[in-house]
Amino acid sequence: MRYLSFLFLTFFLVSCDKADSPNNEQEHEAITSLALVFTNANFNDTIWFDDPDGDGGNPPILLDTIVLSDSTSYQVSLRLFNKTKTPVQEITEVIRNQGGSHEFYFLPNQLNIQISKVDRDENGFPLGFSSLWQTFQPDSGSVRIRLMHKPLIKGPKDGPEKGHSDIDVNFQVKIE
Repeated sequence: MRYLSFLFLTFFLVSCDKADSPNNEQEHEAITSLALVFTNANFNDTIWFDDPDGDGGNPPILLDTIVLSDSTSYQVSLRLFNKTKTPVQEITEVIRNQGGSHEFYFLPNQLNIQISKVDRDENGFPLGFSSLWQTFQPDSGSVRIRLMHKPLIKGPKDGPEKGHSDIDVNFQVKIE
């Protein structure tokens, strides 16, 4: 009888896939497009990354260059879309509502810019849908933006290597 109980428990544990496993790629929407909305008192622009067929397949059809003024602050908000569905679905709020399992990272490369996340998830941890970008001098380089999926493993000071990437885009940046 104990053997049957053990078999039943083993079968139950093996057959129950945790929906919040950090390696479970099937649990969230495809993210095919990312919009960065830059604003300040004198500026309003939207920068796009667009890969309508999703990861793999055809290369992205749009990857804008970010052009900013030197010695200027920008409020930046991010919007996410799934273009594999008809009609196109904006999934910003879906991912924001799952903020305890997600975090954006902004990784400048050879660029003198400061980027600070403004918003927090329900646990008070950084999220990144809203950020402040401060430029200092004319420069050029890139900013890699990664949305990391971290179910059950997100902490207050995690790095961009923890979890798995839902979207990973490298934008060229010119500061004039």
